[in-house]
Amino acid sequence: MTGRVCGFVSAGESFSATLTTSARISALNIVGELLRKVGNLESKLASCREYVHEQTVNRGGQAAPAGQKNSSESPSTNGLYNKG
Repeated sequence: MTGRVCGFVSAGESFSATLTTSARISALNIVGELLRKVGNLESKLASCREYVHEQTVNRGGQAAPAGQKNSSESPSTNGLYNKG
C-alpha cells in the first residue's frame, strides 16, 4: 500500500495506474507539439522585438538597450501597448 495516505493515491501512482500506454504516448505527443509551438512563438516575438528596436534606432529615437525598458513604458504592460 505504498503511495496511499488515508485512502488517496499519490499523483504519480494515480496517473500510472489509470493511463494506458497509448494514452501516455498521446499525452506526450500533445505536450511535445505544444512546446514546439511555444518555441516558434518565442522566436517570432524575438524577431518582432528586433524589428521594433531597429525601427526606433533608424528613426533617430533613443531605444533602450536590450533587456532594459524605456522609462515611459508601463511596468505592467512591458511597453507593448498602452492601457487606457
